[in-house]
Amino acid sequence: MNTHTHDESELLPGEHIRTVAKLQKALLICILLYFIAIVAQFAVPEQTRIFVGIAALIPILTGTVVVFMLATTLYSTVLGVFLGLLTLSPVYKPPRRALI
Repeated sequence: MNTHTHDESELLPGEHIRTVAKLQKALLICILLYFIAIVAQFAVPEQTRIFVGIAALIPILTGTVVVFMLATTLYSTVLGVFLGLLTLSPVYKPPRRALI
């Protein structure tokens, strides 16, 4: 017995899966472009590295939007905003101090 009520704003199961797959593909493309930008910064002269950094902002911000859209599709708006903002925070591991 299906106790789930069907809301008109809700996507059909096939459409829902297709939407999630498209958003995942977009996120993978953003990650690939970001990795390309990381490698490119070592391949270009030091004077032009700022342009690579500025160009890297495009996949970073697009990835944030895609994560927000994916999270709101799968979960809720609050979690979408939280995960979208979390993508902007860098993962930082502080250096280990010498024991001596």
